[in-house]
Amino acid sequence: MGFDPVLRRQVWIQVVPPHTQAISAVRRDLSRTGRLHWLTGRRNGTDNWDAFEAPDGQPLLLTLRASAPQWITLKSRLLDLSAELVASAADGSSPALRLDRLWIRDDGRLVL
Repeated sequence: MGFDPVLRRQVWIQVVPPHTQAISAVRRDLSRTGRLHWLTGRRNGTDNWDAFEAPDGQPLLLTLRASAPQWITLKSRLLDLSAELVASAADGSSPALRLDRLWIRDDGRLVL
């Protein structure tokens, strides 16, 4: 996590190994509620990272450990996830899908 003084907000910084390909144009331009918005990135000899919006909320795994969600909540999250997976398969932006990459915003929406 970092702070962007230009945007005046928290951002998530994903550090990647040297020589990692830059984020694709499809991924950079995504503007769906089911994905974090890419803000900027850099690839050079010493700096290899991408910055994404830092959403409110908490990891899905923490919410599941705290208490089992009601069916209506779980169903809504599964629908969010399936809609994003269908959309990402269609536009070629499919993410690496792992439980630690699922985030629940304060409004209850699931984000990859």
